[in-house]
Amino acid sequence: MEPEWKQKSQNLKRSEDALWRNRHAGRSRGAGGPPSGTTLNRVAHALIGHQKLLRGANLWLRSPPLEQLFCGGTQRVTHNGKQFTLEIQPGWKPGTKLRFDNDGVVFELAQQEHERFTRVGNDLCTVAYPSPISLLTGCTHDVQMLNGQTQRVAFDRFVLRVTVEGKGMPYKETDAVGTRVTRKGDLVVYLYANWSELRASASSWGRTVMYIGGAWLFMTNTSMFLTMMFIYSVIRQQL
Repeated sequence: MEPEWKQKSQNLKRSEDALWRNRHAGRSRGAGGPPSGTTLNRVAHALIGHQKLLRGANLWLRSPPLEQLFCGGTQRVTHNGKQFTLEIQPGWKPGTKLRFDNDGVVFELAQQEHERFTRVGNDLCTVAYPSPISLLTGCTHDVQMLNGQTQRVAFDRFVLRVTVEGKGMPYKETDAVGTRVTRKGDLVVYLYANWSELRASASSWGRTVMYIGGAWLFMTNTSMFLTMMFIYSVIRQQL
């Protein structure tokens, strides 16, 4: 999708072209004058409207890190020899515009891609990479948050996702009595399980248990051990 300033510029150009065509058509028809006043007023009104929209549409994108959008902060930007101070509030989203009307400059916030977190609305999502056996036994994982603090997350057995309420991006909303309050989204942690590695680990543990059980059976009941080995060999031949 084209940026807003470019769309407005194209609309302005079309309005100017339409105004020129209407005036030119009035001269070439030999109708004794320009088009009707209503047509000219309509086109001129559209032209003036676009000029108002384009006033200060010198749009510049700034990409603060996700840490700054989480905690808030200040960015100083030099544009056309003049320094601008951008006061970034905690929780601001991409697309937020900071306008300096006296200078005709608009800064629009973008968002840098983060190496550990993905922002989904007001939630922060991240992935934990524990050992494969942790999926079977449960585990805890420490998440380093955007403000430098550490959030411990506990996974039960066979659980692949944990949500921690109130640990996501801050945002403001109006409560029931009309007061603006600050709330926070959630932290969502996904447990990544490498299934091929998990199967290999389970197979290795299975063979170990089988060897230990076979040794114990051989020492306690040799005849039973030999019978089991015979049955196992017959099954392997059939497969």
